[in-house]
Formats: sequence, structure tokens, C-alpha cells
Amino acid sequence: MSPKRTAVCTVATGPHEQLYEISGPTFERFAEHHDYDLVVAHHDLGGGRPPAWGKLALLRELLDGYERVVWLDVDAVIVDPSGDIFERAGQLKTCWLAVHRYDGLEIPNLGVIAMISTRWTKRFIERLWMNEQYVHHKWWENAAALELLGYDVEVPRRESRRRTTTSRRVGELDLSWNSIALDPSPRPRIVHFPGMSQVDRLTAMRRVAEPAPATSVIDRRHAIVDGDLGRKGLAQLSRTVTR
Repeated sequence: MSPKRTAVCTVATGPHEQLYEISGPTFERFAEHHDYDLVVAHHDLGGGRPPAWGKLALLRELLDGYERVVWLDVDAVIVDPSGDIFERAGQLKTCWLAVHRYDGLEIPNLGVIAMISTRWTKRFIERLWMNEQYVHHKWWENAAALELLGYDVEVPRRESRRRTTTSRRVGELDLSWNSIALDPSPRPRIVHFPGMSQVDRLTAMRRVAEPAPATSVIDRRHAIVDGDLGRKGLAQLSRTVTR
């Protein structure tokens, strides 16, 4: 797919195109800083499900073409592109998520995901997709992840969590990589704005997204945009359900 080893990816469709106008330049700066490909799908990959499920199709496809893949929700803004999201990468963990803790809850958040391409991570994405009971859950694919990670999906708490084979393979990102209003990092690298109206989200994102300096030139060659992106991955996931 590309000579580069790592891809940063997102999906921006419908109203989320407005969000990408704000977050996209910050993703580009991040990709340029680390010499990553930026892969953006501007078409629905949900396969009849709510659009949030489309991230799994894109991830599944990219895990076949890159050694490492980073997913960023389109309502996340990178405010410090300098850090290495894979700095904690090790042999025992091949996927990393931030975990938010507030109001007595403990919620791993799929808004930012760092993955190393292995048979296990590909199967993890497929297992998320196969959890069809959560297709219309308020947390969509994040609810499926809570199930696999051993949480009570409706009230995810640390004390009631079960240890699972999945939980042993998923590591925790520093909170700075996915800072939200309910559980903010004191020194965020990525600020994420889930659970907000479109108007409030746009306002909040603009507030933290500093414009690129006038002397900065973004190398658009880092961005890969293709109308077929993710469709192969969607077909792969669809086959897992019909096996």
C-alpha cells in the first residue's frame, strides 16, 4: 500500500466533514512530524450500521498494509504532535487505548487507538464487528470493546471487571493521548470532544486548534484519500458474520 510503516487514519462523512476541517490540519501536522501516512475515508463504511462502526472496516484493511496503525476520531484535535504514541509498545501488548475514569466509572475509549499489525489485532477488530448486539447501543463499537475487555457494558466499573484474554493484550495509553472534559489530562497531546452537539463540538474544537504558523508548509503527500478506502476491510468484516 505504501512504503511507510505507519498510518494514521480517520473517517469523515456527513456532518463530520465540518469537524475534519478543524481536526484534519492537526492530523496532517502529526503525520508529517512522524513521517506517517494520513489515510482519510470520506465515505460511509458502516455497511448499514451507524457510521461509527466504519472505523473497524478502515482499521481492518490498513492492518493488512501497514506495520502500525493509529486511529483518531474526527472530533479529536492534536494539540502537541511531538510525542510518540508507540513509546510503550512491547511484545505483550499490541493495542493501546486511553481509559477514562470519572463518576465511579472506568471506560476504555476507542476514540484514539494505537495498534501493531498482528494476527491477534486483526482478529480483535473482527470480534468487535461480530458483537452485533451492540450495533445500535449508545456507545456502538465502544460497547463491543467493553464486552471483550470484561466490563459490565451498561455500568463499566473497575471492581466488577472480569479478566479476559482480550484484556491481557490491550494496553493503556497515557491520558494525554485522549483528554476529554470529564477526565482531562493536565498536559494533553490530543483533546477529544465526544458526547456533544455539533455546534458545541465545533466551538470547542476551534478553541483548541491553533492555526498552522504562516511559515508552515504541510506536505499533502502524507494524505491518502481514495474512494475505495476501507471497502475491502468492510467486505472482510462482513464475511466474519456469515461464517
